[in-house]
Amino acid sequence: RAGGDTSNVYLELNGGDKLEATVGEESKEMTKAQDLLNVIWYSASFDEDEADTAIKVAFSRSVDDSAPESTVTLPPKFNLIAPEEDASFSRADDDITVTWIDSTGSGDDMILSVNGDCIRLYTKNLDVVSGTAVIEAGDIKTSENEEAKTCKVTLELKRRRAGTIDDAYGEGGVFYGSQVRIVDIKSAP
Repeated sequence: RAGGDTSNVYLELNGGDKLEATVGEESKEMTKAQDLLNVIWYSASFDEDEADTAIKVAFSRSVDDSAPESTVTLPPKFNLIAPEEDASFSRADDDITVTWIDSTGSGDDMILSVNGDCIRLYTKNLDVVSGTAVIEAGDIKTSENEEAKTCKVTLELKRRRAGTIDDAYGEGGVFYGSQVRIVDIKSAP
């Protein structure tokens, strides 16, 4: 994104521009994974997901300066225990307890989010020492005119670690390595 972490300006590669990700000795060109409502991102998949795995992303440009040295290491893995898949919760009446097993005490950021068709995006930064977080009844808000609707929502728990971006990007910018666990649940009035 251009303009920082909260910007809604997504850039699309063109011409001779490309992104390449490298894990160990394996390199893959990142391909356009999404273009929905001008939200664009690029991805490449690797089998390696162990803690401290180094990832490098190179931005190669045919015009202007390239930025070949952005790096990050993956944070430690964790297991999401609760809520269970397809569990149903009332937005008005039920707390949602999120539980994960984590014995690393890594100190990396933990971020909880819930999103779906009938609700507004809910996001919360978590206490990384704990293995439990609670979304209190009433904290998840509905989208406009969706108050009476029940829908499937995706709960995502993410552990992320900041990396370093190539100096060619200039001032600012962020680059994260993440371990992500998701579960689909139902959100009812």
